[in-house]
Amino acid sequence: PIGRVARTAWLYAFGSDLTLTVEPGDVRVVAGQPVRMRARLSGSGSASARTPPTLTRTTDGVSRLVRMRAARDGDGYVAEFPAVDESFVYRVSAAAVRSRAYRVEAMVAPRIRRIDVEYRYPAFTGLAPRLEEDGGDIYAPSGTTVQVTAHADTPVVGGRLVLSDGRRPMLESVGPETRQATFTVETDGEYRVRVTDRDGLSSSGDVDYFIRATADRAPDVQVLRPGGDREITSLEEVVIEARADDDYRVGSLELVYTVAGRTERAVHLGPSDPDAQTASVTGRYTLFAEDLDLTPGDVLTYYARATDLGHTGHSNVARSDIFFLEVRPFDNEFEEAQSQSGMGRDADQLGDLAGIQKEIIVATWRLDALTRTEAVADDIQAVARAQAELRDRVARAADTIRGRGRDRAAGETGAPGDADRHRAAARNGGAEPAAHGAGRDSPSAGVDPAWARGPDAGDASPGGSVGAVRP
Repeated sequence: PIGRVARTAWLYAFGSDLTLTVEPGDVRVVAGQPVRMRARLSGSGSASARTPPTLTRTTDGVSRLVRMRAARDGDGYVAEFPAVDESFVYRVSAAAVRSRAYRVEAMVAPRIRRIDVEYRYPAFTGLAPRLEEDGGDIYAPSGTTVQVTAHADTPVVGGRLVLSDGRRPMLESVGPETRQATFTVETDGEYRVRVTDRDGLSSSGDVDYFIRATADRAPDVQVLRPGGDREITSLEEVVIEARADDDYRVGSLELVYTVAGRTERAVHLGPSDPDAQTASVTGRYTLFAEDLDLTPGDVLTYYARATDLGHTGHSNVARSDIFFLEVRPFDNEFEEAQSQSGMGRDADQLGDLAGIQKEIIVATWRLDALTRTEAVADDIQAVARAQAELRDRVARAADTIRGRGRDRAAGETGAPGDADRHRAAARNGGAEPAAHGAGRDSPSAGVDPAWARGPDAGDASPGGSVGAVRP
């Protein structure tokens, strides 16, 4: 102990004979990485090896002493910092010998602090350009051009943007801390952005930003007025009003109508300006029954049809439900005709069958508008069964009406009619001449037609499917 004290005193007294070497001196270290300082003393013989130096670390004006330890390899003294998370200044001292101040600079990789997205929508949308600041995720219809601007927290000299589909649009410099890339939205996906500073350090680039290519939906079309089936006279004026709504822009709205057996006609309802950028169009048209040369019993069908202006010129087409206008006689003519012919009961029966046929037409119309035919296979079969059953009912009704006609004719001429034949058959032991058409012996006879009574029929529809396609 006395010798050690003497050697230490000698170092302080004759420190000018010592040489202090410090490594690595000034150094730059990637933040989070370790750093080791080594100090060597020379010029004092063996005494220098037994006098450990100290390291003074100063960060933001606050100093801390670190005693250096002898290196395991015998080469001087070392001090280690396992993870440098901030820059600092340090000195090494040994007795009266003191090094100059050295700096350890912690190099932090650049970080993207904000991403802005500017949208330039395709012409068919009618939408103005839009800037979304401090975002990143992209939601836009296919064909939209987007400009992604990445703002770093430090000056950067390079970078890249990579899309999940493999595209790598150029990330150009638009400022010391700003890079920018432009690309077109095609499908759903993701993208990543990475920037690099002048030290070659890059941002993590491990954040996925979503790209969602929103679907261009078909317009929603509905008839507002009269909005249902009606009976009209051959001189009536019918005002029909329709409306179309689209997610971007309605290209056209039309009223389409036809009289059974005639050519279909379409009337333009809007928009009045073909270049108008409107997502909603309402129009009306007056049908003059007299101009259509309609007679009692005629049936006029109508619906509204709309198109939008889609991506790359493709247009979506949608239509409303189909409706019926049935021409009836004037009240006095109708009552007179019934009283003279005695066919009121037959007319009611035929009216019921016509109503059922309308239901089938509407069901078919709605099924036809669906895109996934595999999802409506049961409904299609149900409608087909319903149509077949109706055909049998019509055949039986025709036979019945013809039989009544023969009976009436027989009453006027004295010839035996169906009623007379029935009585004759009863007298002959029950044998009866064969009926025309399907009659009661038809394989379809007895099929319960209750499904055709409309929504109030409950679960009577075949397969339970026709009712499902009615609202």
